Amino acid sequence: MVQNSEGEPVDPVPFVVVTGMFFLVCYSFFPVYFLSLGVGLPAGLALTTSIFLALAAGAYNRLVRSFRPEVRREVPAEIRLQKIFYYAIIVTGVFLFLTMILMA
Repeated sequence: MVQNSEGEPVDPVPFVVVTGMFFLVCYSFFPVYFLSLGVGLPAGLALTTSIFLALAAGAYNRLVRSFRPEVRREVPAEIRLQKIFYYAIIVTGVFLFLTMILMA
């Protein structure tokens, strides 16, 4: 078990799952986009790695370091669905923006 900033044990599985998803998405899409934009392969991989490390650090901060087990509460389903909807709109917008850049 890993510990949060107060020394309490925290389940590491959510962090591992989210970081694994970030890894798959970053290394599946970003090098191709960077190559299409004219960035060389070593530089594209370096940029992809830096983006992945920033996302992993953010996930660690949220899911491990600042996690408070005693504050956990159930979030209503309508709020969770609303967040998923907004995140889907944001991801779609980012991909549309990247597609327009590549088509220009």
